[in-house]
Amino acid sequence: MVTARRPRRGDAGFTIIEVLVALTVMAIGLVGVLALEKGAVQASGYSRRATEASVLGEDKLEELRTVAIRSVVGGSDRVDAAGTATTDGPFTRTWTIDWISDTADLGVAVSWEEPDGSHQISFRTKRSQ
Repeated sequence: MVTARRPRRGDAGFTIIEVLVALTVMAIGLVGVLALEKGAVQASGYSRRATEASVLGEDKLEELRTVAIRSVVGGSDRVDAAGTATTDGPFTRTWTIDWISDTADLGVAVSWEEPDGSHQISFRTKRSQ
């Protein structure tokens, strides 16, 4: 008489359903990690461009503080991250000079485009004649 061999507890293995559930849970976790990574890369890019825009604005404001103020007029230019004027630079830098009596109100704004829209950083100071 032949008897069926009963599997031992350790020989049971995994069913296909258990494997599919484990793969689904792992895939959901990986999608979450990828979404976090994408957000981190975008935030890092914005931070880099905001820092570059700040340096460009401060440089222009410093230039306006050191030249003969009566010879300066407002204007704008397109520049790259190094501050070199170029027609296809990612940054637009605009400066204004408003006179109030003998005091010049200096303003510099640097704007740039991101995938989520337009951004701008502005600086203002005063300078006497």
